[in-house]
Amino acid sequence: MIKIFRKIRQRLLTESKFGNYFVYALGEIFLVVIGILIALKINNWNEIHKTDKVRNGYYSQLLQDLEKDKIYINTIKKKMDSSVLKYNDYRDSFNKPNLTAVEILHNQNKLNYKSKLIRFHSNTISTLENTGDIKLLPSEIRNILIDLKQLQELTIKTAEFNDQGKAELLRSAMIEYGSMDLIESRDNQSKLATFYNNEHIRFKKIMSLEAAQQVKNDSERDIVESFEQMLIEIDRITNLIQQKLN
Repeated sequence: MIKIFRKIRQRLLTESKFGNYFVYALGEIFLVVIGILIALKINNWNEIHKTDKVRNGYYSQLLQDLEKDKIYINTIKKKMDSSVLKYNDYRDSFNKPNLTAVEILHNQNKLNYKSKLIRFHSNTISTLENTGDIKLLPSEIRNILIDLKQLQELTIKTAEFNDQGKAELLRSAMIEYGSMDLIESRDNQSKLATFYNNEHIRFKKIMSLEAAQQVKNDSERDIVESFEQMLIEIDRITNLIQQKLN
């Protein structure tokens, strides 16, 4: 092709057809420009295709993570709702007048003192942020994702802080009154039984356990409230991603 153009130029110059040569030169320049534009267009299309492929890959991973979080949140939320109801029942038990220390301790022993470890599936969001690929996502999805991650991190910190406070209260109670295993062994130990049968000791133990349960209950209420907001955000992000994929 280049040889053909060169021969045409030489023939026009030899025949002194400068006007035709000028028109031909402009045409050749025009063809070159068109060729460059087409090449740029193809390259741009390839880049867009690569970007779309990467973005869709992230979309797929996000949908998987969000679905796992949704299942996890609903599972933990159900357990915490049950724990909160049990605590409410325990509080309602005080409507009965003149409860003995033994009765109150019996009601307290029905409660669960273990806290749930809060963790989320945030690997894809973290990867997006660390690699800078989060800019590939539309702002409407990106902003909700960032808000969701911040809410998750705040929920984890709040849960850990409250759990630490509850653990300190329970640890102090165990140091002062012993473990549950020790208490259950008191029947074979007359001196130990005398200590635990003391009404004053029992009420002090009640107050310690009550404080621990109060911290746990308040924490679980806050976490459940955060979970409900997360579920709303997860549904919003999921719907937006599915719209993009469709």
